[in-house]
Amino acid sequence: MKEIDTIGTLVENDLGIHFIKPDLKLLNDLYKNLDYLSRSFNTQILFPDPPDEGFLRESLTNNQSKVIDGLLSEKYAEIAVQLQDKLVDSVNIKESGEEMVSLPLLFKQNNIPLSLSDRPFHDACGEWAGKERVFWARKGVSEKVLLVGRILQSLGIKLHLEDVFRPLGVQEGLFFRRVKLTLQQHPDWVNDWKKVWAEARSKTAVTPFTAGHKSGAAVDVTLRRMDGTNLSLGNKYPEGGSKVAIRFPYITQEEWSTRQIFILTMEMANLRIYPFENWHASYGDLSAGIAAFSDTDVTLNYKGIYGPIKGFSIETGEVEPYKEEDYFDPFFTEDELMRALVK
Repeated sequence: MKEIDTIGTLVENDLGIHFIKPDLKLLNDLYKNLDYLSRSFNTQILFPDPPDEGFLRESLTNNQSKVIDGLLSEKYAEIAVQLQDKLVDSVNIKESGEEMVSLPLLFKQNNIPLSLSDRPFHDACGEWAGKERVFWARKGVSEKVLLVGRILQSLGIKLHLEDVFRPLGVQEGLFFRRVKLTLQQHPDWVNDWKKVWAEARSKTAVTPFTAGHKSGAAVDVTLRRMDGTNLSLGNKYPEGGSKVAIRFPYITQEEWSTRQIFILTMEMANLRIYPFENWHASYGDLSAGIAAFSDTDVTLNYKGIYGPIKGFSIETGEVEPYKEEDYFDPFFTEDELMRALVK
């Protein structure tokens, strides 16, 4: 797995960024954990090599992070959007009609530890604004997430669900929020809408077809110790910009190790990660067509089985799919977004 870009040695020196060699004990600890995971999943994996330049001695400061993001986020967003367009052009989804399952109930029934975000849906999410999140997913996705939780608990790690299914109005509102957040982070982009649009699209889907959370096929997950403390990741959920990319190079060894556990555990469970959000994994949706461990390629002949749904029955889990002719209707046009932002 190769980092997709850096800012260059001269800029790194100006910012006071210096890399150190890997701590061999920490590296061996990671490899022992990965070996255990490999045996538990009965799957062979290649242990990741540490980056050639090494790791940061300590996490980025706010100023360092801001400068780096200003130099890299546009590039990362462009690669992400190109990948999404490639998926849309090459992947077909045939809705299976598979039912939805409550993840909290499933974990409780199996006595597997799980924690849930207590953040309500964002104020931008229409009639869902301020309401509790909906931690339901398709049955096949739920079973894979449960398997991950079952195996990770032996390492003293539990899953923390940040977000799962997004009802009508939520994904739409979150895209609008992402545009506003992008403008806050990059006020110099105010007259360059192309950059704003690309960054927003790279983090939040703009059509039902590209929205795994609307299909019940995607989970946003961070990793925690059993006492509830976070494993160091190098960013907070749901930040934007370059540092949330899985292979962002400006991280400490501890942050890198967390990312490796996330990547490889999800892949061994047949959940595919989205390489530009280090918390997003899915199965059976559009993004699951991304080739394993790639930032640019699509799996040949991949076919999805979970399309977007408008809702589901909490009694039976039965889903209400979108009509296929509505898959590609954008939640907002660029003109609509610009008018809304002026209000």
